[in-house]
Amino acid sequence: MASSMSSRRLFQELSKEFKRMHPKVKLDDVPAFNHMTAQFKKFKTTGKLLCRADNEVHYVADSYRCMLQSTRKHEELIQIYGGKGDRSIEESANLVGLNLPKC
Repeated sequence: MASSMSSRRLFQELSKEFKRMHPKVKLDDVPAFNHMTAQFKKFKTTGKLLCRADNEVHYVADSYRCMLQSTRKHEELIQIYGGKGDRSIEESANLVGLNLPKC
């Protein structure tokens, strides 16, 4: 939940996700990271700037963190369990434990 996580911790979690997304690039060269940093600095003193609701800034940042983590985990699952595309009839039969008759 966004309200239970401090701004600093939330920023660290988001930074980790960006590092995982871009392992070979400096974070300062990633536009999305620069935008996120600017937003954190903009709302550093208060989340009520521009008449925002209580904890709205934290909620948006936490939602973005959750989306980045979920996207990363989804990609990992696709790598592990992703299909090879269309299988031949013989491969499909062997997958479920059946053998095709030999002609």
